[in-house]
Amino acid sequence: MPGWAGSVAARTLEILKDPRTGAMGVVTLVLALLGKFAGTAALLEAARIGPVLVLAWLPVLARAQLLLLALTTPYARADGMGAAMHSHLPRNAAWLVVVVSWCVAALLAVIAFGPRGLALPLLALVVFWIWRRSLLHRLGGYTGDGAGALLELTETLLLLTAALLPAVAF
Repeated sequence: MPGWAGSVAARTLEILKDPRTGAMGVVTLVLALLGKFAGTAALLEAARIGPVLVLAWLPVLARAQLLLLALTTPYARADGMGAAMHSHLPRNAAWLVVVVSWCVAALLAVIAFGPRGLALPLLALVVFWIWRRSLLHRLGGYTGDGAGALLELTETLLLLTAALLPAVAF
């Protein structure tokens, strides 16, 4: 989200329409890829079924954030690419997917890490809440770029946290 780092609020939507990637976009991309690589490598090195199982459902949980964002947040532009999705989203089915995703995530987190695994779905909710507030404050709603940033941020933080969970002693 280079528009977030390098502009005043009034120009953010205009900057986000620009398809070119600037320096902040490249830095963000590199950091996200490094974080995902480090988290994935640490989970695979654990060589236990629980942490490897996490690799299958963390992306699902991160993508459920997109539905939750569309269900709870207005779209920032009337003419944006996500405006049609936002207005035609089957709300009941989407809520069902979100609830089932979170329940399965919580169950698999407990299977993989014991009770401390519940930190993962809770972290996803915290990231969602903070990012949603930021989008509402800055843009008055979400955009496709904002949704994509939420997905990548959530997935990276979940991977890194999952990699650290086995080392945390409670």
